[in-house]
Amino acid sequence: MVKRDPKEFQKRSSFLRVIGPILCGIFSLYLSHQIFRFAGFSPWISALGVTWVFLVVFWILFIVIRFILNPDARETKSAIRYQISGHLAQGYFSYLLFVVFLRDLTSLIGFFFQRELFYYNQTEAYFILAAPPFLMALGRLVVLAGPFTRKVIIRRNGLHKDLRGLRIVQISDMHIGPGVSLAKMQDIVKKVNRLNADLVVLTGDIVDHLDHWFVEEIAELANFKSRYGTFFVPGNHEYYWGFTPIIEAIRRLKIPVLLNENIQISIGSAKLAVCGVPDISAKYFSLEAPDFGKTLRGAENCDFKLLLSHQPKTADEACRHPYDLQLSGHTHGGQFIPWSLIIRLFQKYTTGIFILGKMTLYVSRGTGYWGPPDRLGTYGEISCIILETDL
Repeated sequence: MVKRDPKEFQKRSSFLRVIGPILCGIFSLYLSHQIFRFAGFSPWISALGVTWVFLVVFWILFIVIRFILNPDARETKSAIRYQISGHLAQGYFSYLLFVVFLRDLTSLIGFFFQRELFYYNQTEAYFILAAPPFLMALGRLVVLAGPFTRKVIIRRNGLHKDLRGLRIVQISDMHIGPGVSLAKMQDIVKKVNRLNADLVVLTGDIVDHLDHWFVEEIAELANFKSRYGTFFVPGNHEYYWGFTPIIEAIRRLKIPVLLNENIQISIGSAKLAVCGVPDISAKYFSLEAPDFGKTLRGAENCDFKLLLSHQPKTADEACRHPYDLQLSGHTHGGQFIPWSLIIRLFQKYTTGIFILGKMTLYVSRGTGYWGPPDRLGTYGEISCIILETDL
C-alpha cells in the first residue's frame, strides 16, 4: 500500500468526496443542456444522450476515487481495464467540453455582431458527440509515430573546453504502465542509443504503475548506452504508485537514483556534477523533500553543475544556487488540445529553454504520455541536449 501523510490524505479525500460530485453535476448539466436542449430531439433520444454524457463524466470521478482513496484496488486483475477506460473517458470529456465551449463562445461573439454562426440543431449535436473520438484518433497517431528526437543547444559563457559538445540525452515522463508496451520501450532504447550520448538522464514519471506488473518494460531502462551512464530522479507519479519498490527496482538495474545528492564525473580535465532532487510531492508522503543546498555539497567547485528536477517550478529556488543547467519535464507541453493551448495558465515554465539569472532551465515535453493515448497539438520527445559555448 502507498503510504501517505495522514493529514494530507484526509484533506484530499474530503475534497474528492465533496467537490468531486459537485463538479460532476455541473459539467454534466452544462454539456447536456448545450448539446441536447435546443436540438429538437425526441424525449427518449435526449434522455439517452444526457445519460451518455453523465456516465462519461461520472466514470472519470469513479476511477479517480477508486484508485486514489483505495490504493489496494490497484492490485486487482481488473485494475488495468478500469484505468484504461477512465483515461479514454478523460480524453473524450476533454474534447467534448472543448468543442461545446468553443461553439458557445463563437456563438456569443456572433450574437454581439448580429450573426447567427451556429444553429444548435441535431446535425450539430451529432457532430459534437462524434468529434472527440475523431480527435483522439488523430492524437493516437502522433503517439504511435513518436517519440521524436529534439536537438537542443545549450550555450554557456566560459564553458570548459572539455565539456564542449557534451551530449546529454533526456528521457522524461515515460509513464511506464498499461499504455507502454515492451516493443515501444525497445524502440525508444534503439532511438536513444543511436544518439551516441555521453550520459542519459531520466527526469521523473518514468514509472507510472505498480513496478511488479511491468518488470520487463522497466528492465529496458538498463539498456540505454552512454559514455558515463544513466541517472534517475523521481517524479510525482513514482510517489503515487509506491516510491520505495519503484526506487528499489531502478537501483537493481544499477542506475543511480539521486535524492538530494550528486555524482561527480571527470571528463578530460573538467569536472561535471550530476545533481538530483526528489520531487516536491514527497512532502505529501512524509518523505524527504528537495534540498538544493544539500544536493550541491562537495560539488561547489565543479566546472559544470547539472541539476535533475522533475517539476520545472523548482527552478525558481534552484537558480539561487550555483547550478548551470536544470533539466525538467512534468508539463507534457499540455499534451493535447485544449490543455496544450492553455498550459501557460497552470505552469510558469511550459516547454523549451528559459534563462533564470545564471542558470538555464530546459523543460521537456515528455517522452510518453499520461492518461489518454493522445498527443494532438504536441509530440513526445527524446531530448538530445548539446553543451556549447558563446565564446
